[in-house]
Amino acid sequence: MKKTTPKEKYPLASVYGLFERPLERLIGKWRKPLLEKAHGEVLEVGVGTGSNIPHYPDGVHITGIDFSRKMLSKAKKRFSHLSSVDLLLMDAEKLEFADDSFDTVVVSFVFCSVENPVNGFREIKRVCKDNGRIFLLEHVRSKKPVLGPLMDFFNPLVAGLFKDHINRNTLTTLEKAGFHPDTIRSENLWLDVVKRIEIVNVS
Repeated sequence: MKKTTPKEKYPLASVYGLFERPLERLIGKWRKPLLEKAHGEVLEVGVGTGSNIPHYPDGVHITGIDFSRKMLSKAKKRFSHLSSVDLLLMDAEKLEFADDSFDTVVVSFVFCSVENPVNGFREIKRVCKDNGRIFLLEHVRSKKPVLGPLMDFFNPLVAGLFKDHINRNTLTTLEKAGFHPDTIRSENLWLDVVKRIEIVNVS
C-alpha cells in the first residue's frame, strides 16, 4: 500500500519562503523587544520557521510547537544544532504538556489562524505557571471607523484563501479564555492593528 503524507494544515506554508524576507523587514524589529523578558522554560506556540529563536535572551530553554510540518521542517534544519531548542508538531488547541509546565509563553502572529482561539488561549493559560508571563505579537481588528469595517469586509476572502482571520478581537478573546483584564497590558505598534500584549498568568 502506498504511504500517504498527511495534508499540510497551513495553506501558506508552501509559499511562505517567498514572503519571509519582506515580512521580516516589516516585523523583525518587533521580535527582540517582545522576547527580552522571556526566562526559564519557554513555550513558543506557532514557532514557524524559527524567526524568533535568534532573538531570545541567553539561558532559556525553548520548546517550539507548530501545526505545519513544512514550517517545522525548515526550523529543524536551521536550529537542530542547538541543545536549548526542542521543536514539536502540535496543535495550539491541544497542547501535550502538563499543567504549569512553562515560565514563559510566546506567540507571534499565530492566533489569526487558530480555529478556536478561545480554546487555544485556555490551553496556554493551563500550561503556563502561576505568575508566569505570556508575550503576544498579534494583528487584530481595528476600532477605527473605516479600517475596522474594511477588515470585516475582506476577512471572508482572506480566511477562505489562507485560513487567516484579519478581524479578530484578541483582547476580548483573552478575557473569554479566563485572563483577567487587569493582568493584560497592550501596546500599539502599528496603528491599532498590530499590538504587543503582555499577560501575567494568575489563577
